[in-house]
Amino acid sequence: MTMKWWAGFCIALFCWTGVATAGVEIVDAKKIYIGDANAFSNAAVVSSKKVFAEIPEYQTILAEGLDKNDARYWVLLKRANETFRRALKKVADEQGYDLVGEKGAIVGGDDEVGTITRLVIEALES
Repeated sequence: MTMKWWAGFCIALFCWTGVATAGVEIVDAKKIYIGDANAFSNAAVVSSKKVFAEIPEYQTILAEGLDKNDARYWVLLKRANETFRRALKKVADEQGYDLVGEKGAIVGGDDEVGTITRLVIEALES
């Protein structure tokens, strides 16, 4: 085997593993909100439960005790999801995150995976 072949093999192996940032692991790709789990450079996580608790439409769902059998539930939930997505995208763009997932879906060292829950909650107001 030549050195050139070995270098090519190592690069291919690194790319095949899906590791775009050293030390960051995608635990659950289904819980990725923004970005491509196979090609990213800066990852963050968010607690959607904490963010949704601050969204007025979701608060209305809880206050009125609405459930999946109520038409109003679906209208409010759609608005709450839109609000969540808009705030999440704003923060990801402003902070330079190209991969954002639910807390626990992306793991790694503290310096490698930022937690942006507070920033997303703050973005709900703007």
